[in-house]
Amino acid sequence: MPSFYLSLTGLRIGELLALKVSDFDEEKKTISVKKSLCRWVCKNYILGPPKNKSSVRAVTIGEIVIKAIKGQLAWRENKINNGELQHDADFIFWSLKFPGYPACYSRYQKRFEKILKDCGLPDNLTSHSLRHTHVSLLAEAKEELAVIQERLGHKNDEITKTIYLHITEQQRKLVPDRFEQVMNS
Repeated sequence: MPSFYLSLTGLRIGELLALKVSDFDEEKKTISVKKSLCRWVCKNYILGPPKNKSSVRAVTIGEIVIKAIKGQLAWRENKINNGELQHDADFIFWSLKFPGYPACYSRYQKRFEKILKDCGLPDNLTSHSLRHTHVSLLAEAKEELAVIQERLGHKNDEITKTIYLHITEQQRKLVPDRFEQVMNS
């Protein structure tokens, strides 16, 4: 399930796994990124700051993500009501083995690798690849660089341009049509 959220938000995996219920604002349609899950071994985890100061941000989310988070929160509430809670730290995404503790990155990565294998996809893809995909789709949707930069929590647009914003094949194909449209206006 984290893959779904990573691809639709552009968050880093540590940022996603550190999200707490209080970071979700349905009314404002945002999730607040204020921390990152730095280490997780059994029941010992460390939360730290995000990668840099500009990584502290509010990421806007759409109805699909809101509905999914609400479903996740309902699942959590059911687990709590069934007495399965082992740790109450308000995390949105729980460890399946230790309910209430944050989901474990290494377990997630193992499941991710299995899905890649089952689907015949390259095994060099990681959760961070979903961040790249998110940015590529935003670029294809003609989102402004400054908006993408802020969404990703980058300090400057050079990082965004250099690492993420490669021009998609679809965008290259549209250049002549867009140019002619401007010329004919």
